[in-house]
Amino acid sequence: MVVSACGFHGSGETVRDAAPGLDAAGDTAGDGPGSQVADCWSRWLDGPLAIDASSVQELTELALPNVDDRNPWISDNGRHLYFSRNQGQSDVYLATRGSSTGAFSSANPVAGMNSGQADSRAWLTPDELTAALASDRNGSLQIYLAGRSAEGDPFGTPDRGHLTAVNSVGNLRFDPYLSPDGLRLYFAADSGPSNKLQIRIATRMGATADFGTSAVVPGTGGSSSNMADPALYQNERLLLFSAFPSAMGATGDLWYATRADIADSFGTPVRIPSVNSGSNDFDPVLSADGCELYFASTRDGGRFHLFHAQVMK
Repeated sequence: MVVSACGFHGSGETVRDAAPGLDAAGDTAGDGPGSQVADCWSRWLDGPLAIDASSVQELTELALPNVDDRNPWISDNGRHLYFSRNQGQSDVYLATRGSSTGAFSSANPVAGMNSGQADSRAWLTPDELTAALASDRNGSLQIYLAGRSAEGDPFGTPDRGHLTAVNSVGNLRFDPYLSPDGLRLYFAADSGPSNKLQIRIATRMGATADFGTSAVVPGTGGSSSNMADPALYQNERLLLFSAFPSAMGATGDLWYATRADIADSFGTPVRIPSVNSGSNDFDPVLSADGCELYFASTRDGGRFHLFHAQVMK
């Protein structure tokens, strides 16, 4: 399978291939569940990290035939799941549930966010009032911002008013991550050599200011692989992402990297253990306690469906 930018994909032969430049660390095995703690952040940041392989399950209540679901975002209360659904073109959808452990209801398009063109990867602030998303509604794939006054209201029309510098790099800008305060924007762009996908960051001084010129996220620029789908946690000390080689037919895997402080470079990336399948695995995100991993995979019949798995405490 040839994986293209922004979460859209073509068809072809699936070939297992480790990501060049990222394979020195390999998989981490973990040493069992360890002591019981309230959350799982120490497992990600300090190790050992282990995923319960038996807990890797598809969200079958959302799966539809001949449809690709990608780019999950889960609310802090675990009840709202935003994701992109491609039924010929990609739109942003929302599925809800009554508790953080229940099944999700059928999903619906997010009011005000979609355009009739390709709209993908919505990342929301914790209050769900501001969203960054990727869209090609004006031709090329770019980052947009949208807002609303209250949860449940339609979003206002997404715009690029504060994103001129962000959208000036490369030809494709997508997979936004917006920090909770709205001041730091991570995203993927085809800004590397030979249009390699890189993870970049742009910042601004206030919530109504323009984002400045972006730069490659420190510690991620040395890889020869394509890198996308950034998701950050714990004051941006933990980075989850997807990576895949440029070779035709190569598949993507889920990775993570850590750093001691937000000002530091990220250390050597490591594959997330027990979840990569040999098919395409993309779009890793975490629950508010770091104990539940959500992602998209083609392991079930070649279409992207949403999955989740439990981190062992």
